[in-house]
Amino acid sequence: MDENALLDSKLTRLVSILEEAKEDRWAKHFGEALNLLKDGSLAKCKKHILGAYGGMGSVNDTTLNFVSDEVDREATQIKAEIYVSAKKSSDNSA
Repeated sequence: MDENALLDSKLTRLVSILEEAKEDRWAKHFGEALNLLKDGSLAKCKKHILGAYGGMGSVNDTTLNFVSDEVDREATQIKAEIYVSAKKSSDNSA
């Protein structure tokens, strides 16, 4: 699976989890990143992803409600993988 397809899959799943958890703000944010990816703007997508991390009120501070512990762990894993992917690309382009 190429990088774009893998990122598409992860973002799609994360948006689904966030919607299930009633985390509309973050579902919208990562949905926008997914749209950027689908529009062929990988660099903009990754920049948008990175905007969700760091500082108070970031996606890492979000506690997911209305989902099982297993789904919460899955979301945590996906968020970490998406961050690493976006960060690695931004570090290489600097």
